[in-house]
Amino acid sequence: MPAGCLYAPVDFHSKESGTVPSATNAIVRADKWIQSLLPGRPQYGPESNLLADKARYLFSFNKVKEAISPDGVISMPAREPRCKVIPTFNPEVKAKEIKLDLTYTNEFVKKANAKYK
Repeated sequence: MPAGCLYAPVDFHSKESGTVPSATNAIVRADKWIQSLLPGRPQYGPESNLLADKARYLFSFNKVKEAISPDGVISMPAREPRCKVIPTFNPEVKAKEIKLDLTYTNEFVKKANAKYK
């Protein structure tokens, strides 16, 4: 399942119109930065981040990198697992009620990609 999605009720977007584009821009920029890191050479920060095992850290980093969208766009097949995940942390949402074609968009991602080429 792709890492990094923004979940928000529709009314949140209408009340906080600048928040969703700003958060999307940040995720797209982070996705692009992560993809730019060379295999085996991530900028991992302080030595303590390695948890005393650099090889394991690099292996894990490169596996996680595979799951991250390089440009923030998430395809329809990759969206479908959300129907199963969202109800696990929000019992008010029932998986059978989610209509992805009506509730999911890559429009903010497309705008971010146009901005950050």
